[in-house]
Amino acid sequence: MWTIEKINNQKDYFKSQRIEKTGNFTEYVVRTFYCIYKACDNNKTNYCLKDDVLPKKIKYIIYEGIYDVPDHDYSHVISNCFKTLNEMGYIEYKESMIIIKKQLDFLLDGEHESYLEKYDIKNSMSLDNEEIKNIKLDNKTNIKCLECQNGYYVLRKGPYNNFYGCSEFPKCKDTKSVADFMYLYLLQNGLNLYEEKVNCWKCGKEISVLSYFLDLDLKLYKVPIPSFDALEVVRLGMIEEIDEYLSKKYSTLKYRFSKKAGFSYTANVCPFCNNIQGTQMALGKVYNDLLKDLEENKLEYKIKEKILISRNLLPKEVIWEIVEAAMNSDRTSTF
Repeated sequence: MWTIEKINNQKDYFKSQRIEKTGNFTEYVVRTFYCIYKACDNNKTNYCLKDDVLPKKIKYIIYEGIYDVPDHDYSHVISNCFKTLNEMGYIEYKESMIIIKKQLDFLLDGEHESYLEKYDIKNSMSLDNEEIKNIKLDNKTNIKCLECQNGYYVLRKGPYNNFYGCSEFPKCKDTKSVADFMYLYLLQNGLNLYEEKVNCWKCGKEISVLSYFLDLDLKLYKVPIPSFDALEVVRLGMIEEIDEYLSKKYSTLKYRFSKKAGFSYTANVCPFCNNIQGTQMALGKVYNDLLKDLEENKLEYKIKEKILISRNLLPKEVIWEIVEAAMNSDRTSTF
């Protein structure tokens, strides 16, 4: 942790920036704090899950009115905001939670109230730290242990990596790697195909866009997994075996060449003008819209069908590659 002197110097600097701004970082720190504050306030307590405020999830709030498209690594900057808040004692990490320890004390008069109003925070958060002294997150999944059939797999943190162990340990010592558990989850629960209405970027007509989003499924059903930002890219165009299955079923899903991407993949095609709706632009917006539906408990209404996963449809090696890529991305993350 920082020394008291360093914390006070940083606090004085932040206060001076509130009076006469010469840069944006202080504002980023404040906005990051109130994103955490809102997530905690939703729980009516002073802690929230780290997943609730991932940099990719809150970036539009942090950069609103400053950058339309950041000209730098936004994830790295937001991660530095979290680190600064932690080092100065405003927040604290506990397992996969973030805890608010105290209010920002460098704001000018009226600023706290202004941010509460700006972010629609009800101010029902409790700062009673006694409530979280002995809190233990429920990392138990709904997947039964294949070995003993009595316990359920629980996400655990080992000395080298995350894994899933039986809740009946030490009676049962069965374990699964993250990739093996993910595959087992898909075999038992399938994969949702979501449908969202958008306007075609070319002709402007309203069309239906279809895609699967593994990340949204895991969030919707509250499956405890390590925080892998890279899972957000698992969508239509990513898993060839599932894409081929869907394109045979839906006429608006076609294997097409994308000039922008420089290669061919399965994508939504406008039924009116026959133009491809890209996986990055169109599905990126769809993902963000569905994420809002998730927050408002409306996501289940956007499920078109449940894709039943079998070993013939989806080989285990495909999931291994996806999870390994996500884990490698997570290891290089600064947050």
